[in-house]
Amino acid sequence: MGQAENPTMYAVEQVCGLYGVQVTREQSRTFTVESGGRWRPMFFGQWTDEFGKRRFGKADFLARPRIRLREPCGDFYWQSVPLWIECKSLTGKTNSKTKLDQAAFEAWVTKNGDAYLRVQEDIRPLIAWFDAHGVVKNCDEVALATVVSPINAALMDQLPCKWCGFLKAQHRGAIFSCPMELAGCSSKLIGKVWSPDLRKGVKAKGVSA
Repeated sequence: MGQAENPTMYAVEQVCGLYGVQVTREQSRTFTVESGGRWRPMFFGQWTDEFGKRRFGKADFLARPRIRLREPCGDFYWQSVPLWIECKSLTGKTNSKTKLDQAAFEAWVTKNGDAYLRVQEDIRPLIAWFDAHGVVKNCDEVALATVVSPINAALMDQLPCKWCGFLKAQHRGAIFSCPMELAGCSSKLIGKVWSPDLRKGVKAKGVSA
């Protein structure tokens, strides 16, 4: 994931939360780890199609919205469906191999009947998809409007964390773990890392207006 995609990815998570949609980060990644005195690649997000095992191209998110469907008798019911979401920046460049891998993944999941959506620094297509399929909002239009416009990455870094309420600079280590000691050692923050709260008017803890 490039730095340019960060605001879009946070917006996807925020919109899914406002609609009450379960979402998981799925993106294909490769890490080099030490094992038995040797450095080896470790692959996450592998998938296998008719051409064999693939290690790249998986979409950034898997959302599972509950959509409204009609039975043959005319009654309505709710069904969870897989929606794969790929985030793109307007200016970032993607090499040809990555494009091919991503296209192959899209073809693989849509062949199975899954939905696939690209979000390119504009969260409105995701909102439109939810609305078109009857996904119920858990918020008002004011709350939703705060995540429609893309946020500059530098400004986003100044937002408080949605988990603990503290600024990014107050988080710990390279992964920006939530500062449990500042939050009364709350066990709810175990494993949580900085994630900006995009709601309008939210203020960081310990910061005066």
